[in-house]
Amino acid sequence: MDYLINILNYKLLYNELWRVIVSLLILLSYFPISSIIIEYIRKKLNEFANKTKGRFDNYIIESLSPSLKMFTFAFSFYFATSFLVLETEVKVITAKIFSFLVIVPIVFFVVRFVTAILTHFLQGNGKRSREQATTIDLIVKMTRISLFLIWGLLILSNLWFNISALIAGLWVGGIAFALAAQDLLKNLFSGIALIFDKTFYKWDRVYFQDYDGNIEEVNLRSTKVRTRDGAVLTIPNAMLSDNIVENVAKAPMLRETISIGVTYDTSTEKLKKAKEIIYNAIQKEDIQKERCWVHFTEFGDFSLIIKARFFTKNITMKDSWGTRNGIKDRINFEIKKEFEKEGIEIAFPTQTIEIKR
Repeated sequence: MDYLINILNYKLLYNELWRVIVSLLILLSYFPISSIIIEYIRKKLNEFANKTKGRFDNYIIESLSPSLKMFTFAFSFYFATSFLVLETEVKVITAKIFSFLVIVPIVFFVVRFVTAILTHFLQGNGKRSREQATTIDLIVKMTRISLFLIWGLLILSNLWFNISALIAGLWVGGIAFALAAQDLLKNLFSGIALIFDKTFYKWDRVYFQDYDGNIEEVNLRSTKVRTRDGAVLTIPNAMLSDNIVENVAKAPMLRETISIGVTYDTSTEKLKKAKEIIYNAIQKEDIQKERCWVHFTEFGDFSLIIKARFFTKNITMKDSWGTRNGIKDRINFEIKKEFEKEGIEIAFPTQTIEIKR
């Protein structure tokens, strides 16, 4: 027993071995104990939230949950170090570490809670247009960045950094940073310009270079576009700002063209009948009735060409591929059926070879 006591009283860096063991046990017990404490706190908070009708307590719980583990670790660190005999300088360092471990979860909680409340008020009744959704996302992101910067300066101040000297140094190094981060700043300002210029909004369908997709997210540095085959493109905002972007979502309607060739042995009467069939097939659809034209336009290499042009009424490029092409599918079937009834033949490539002897 005396031998064990002597071992436990053995000094390691001014501390008996038993003090070091107790400190380590406190730190190690953080993992199981924190899970129990956090689960209990969440349960009580959820019980309280279920009794109220407002959303603010829900935002508090959602914002607090990620910070609970950091809080419990901070106090585990505090109790663990309190068992140790430390020199004055070491105590100052541990005090700074403890302050940092407490402030960081508070920062995360405040930032998450403020952005959640801000989003709640900006969204209103939850029904947002594409313009509102894009603007809200920008405001929330800029608010989050600003809060992190402010809290970062406060944390550095708490750790006894000279904030005035740091800010002065940032001003001096600002030019060097601007030169080194030209692309980053260019993308940043391009992103702000794209949003305020109303080039496109969230969920708009755009054509950019050889890509066709919907705007999924507009960030300060880049924009995410989901293509028609499901892939996500991350495009730097500077590229979008410097190149032509076709926002087809802003087109209020679709312009469709149908071209049909009938054989050269089609009589004039049947050619007029073919025009009438095409016109009637188009008029059955939900189109702008007064903006529909059907004309015998040219003598082709192997057929008489009839072209039709019309504008949709309620279908735009924002609709799905199936919806947009469904109208032409129905028109084509109707034309084919009526042509068969009238004995009008649709031409196919032919070649007449004349042999002279």
